[in-house]
Amino acid sequence: MQHVEDQIRDVVCGMWVSPASYPLKFRGMHFAFCSEECRERFQDNPGLFIGKPGEPAAKRSDEAWRKSRRIHLGKPLDQHQAEQVINRLNGLMSVTARWPKTDVLEVDYDLMQITARQIEGALEAVGVDLGGGWGERLKRSFVHLLEETESASREVEPMGGSGHSGHGHH
Repeated sequence: MQHVEDQIRDVVCGMWVSPASYPLKFRGMHFAFCSEECRERFQDNPGLFIGKPGEPAAKRSDEAWRKSRRIHLGKPLDQHQAEQVINRLNGLMSVTARWPKTDVLEVDYDLMQITARQIEGALEAVGVDLGGGWGERLKRSFVHLLEETESASREVEPMGGSGHSGHGHH
């Protein structure tokens, strides 16, 4: 991984950096990053950047890892507030956000470019600018959605839903 003496490659963005730049020990290996953002992206999803034993890293394929989230706010934003949220999110790397309804926010992003935590932070910051408790409401809505998504991905198909008897016989 050496490039120029005393430089190593940031596994997230590919920049050459000093080994002392935003250092991190992970699985007994030393990593350095160009910024706190790259370090956070790595920490949130290390497998995307270094792979797993026996599997290549997704980063090596230059493939985008698109995620789409539909966030129900429970209370609509007015047009001006919605524009502020959209402008803040669309200003983030790889994020596309839109309002199909006044109380629903759709966010599409590339997990290779930005983390859910960074999007959550932007939502909280723009919500603070909006006032009226929107900082916590936007953050909570996004976190709640991620929890719902994680829970749904672990659900077992209801008995009888696939045409099987549910007794485990093949």
